[in-house]
Amino acid sequence: MLLDKTNDDANDDANDDVNDDVKIDDEINDLQLKILNILHQNPRITQDDLSKQIGFSKPHVFRSIKLLKEKGYITRSGSDKRGTWIVNQQTNPEKTC
Repeated sequence: MLLDKTNDDANDDANDDVNDDVKIDDEINDLQLKILNILHQNPRITQDDLSKQIGFSKPHVFRSIKLLKEKGYITRSGSDKRGTWIVNQQTNPEKTC
């Protein structure tokens, strides 16, 4: 089922205040929020250890990290083996989705 994203005139005023602060591209899901919190607490954690800690597969964690990097929430400093994760200072890892 496809959602109709058009608003009729009756709902325009009601939706104005609701949709003002919503930025769909900046939203993160619960898994990504959990990953952000862990990376913030342990910036040297590997993706293998991260997947074991949160109970998701390595490919699933890899995709989530890739999305967080693309959205600018995290960056990687140094090598894959000895590097660290940097959580963007503008990101508040304790926010709720």
